[in-house]
Amino acid sequence: MRFFVSVEPAIPVVDRLSLLQDECAETIQSLQGAARWTPAPHIRLNLKVMKNLEPGAAQRVQEMLVDFAKALPPFAFESKGTHIIDEPGMAKLVTTQVHDPSGSLQALQQHIDQAADHIGFQPDTTPWEPFILLGRLATPKKQVDFEPVFAPFQNTTWGRTECKELILFRSQLVGRSARTRVVRRFQLGSGQ
Repeated sequence: MRFFVSVEPAIPVVDRLSLLQDECAETIQSLQGAARWTPAPHIRLNLKVMKNLEPGAAQRVQEMLVDFAKALPPFAFESKGTHIIDEPGMAKLVTTQVHDPSGSLQALQQHIDQAADHIGFQPDTTPWEPFILLGRLATPKKQVDFEPVFAPFQNTTWGRTECKELILFRSQLVGRSARTRVVRRFQLGSGQ
């Protein structure tokens, strides 16, 4: 079982990103590439992923998030551009970067990471990057250069999000697929 502490982009941002997926899908297919797109309801910015937790861990995580939600006022961030992350041994990832001039996301992520460590969850040593995963690319038949597909969108601004809540998701494997559901939403500035 995994838990995700996330924020969701505004609906107009998700709509624009879904249109980008649709627009690029045909081109990728014509190049004999493949894409596994993130479904619109799962387009989000993950602040913390906690793996292999027992069901009772959700209560400790919720208590931690209530405290953070009380202290953090709502803030805004923008989603800009498209990028391909290509790491050896992994599928190529299509992402959009998140820009937060206030620094709220970075500070929040660090606080959540440190607090999770204090309540018994293993810290993640991977540096956190504020991006939204749009999909995974593959080349099942031949090597495909995906850069030209996404180059026209490299500097596109997808929109602004007024972040008013943190969301705790739970993901559980059922058969071969993962089922993700919202455990609780935490309104910023109110502790709800």
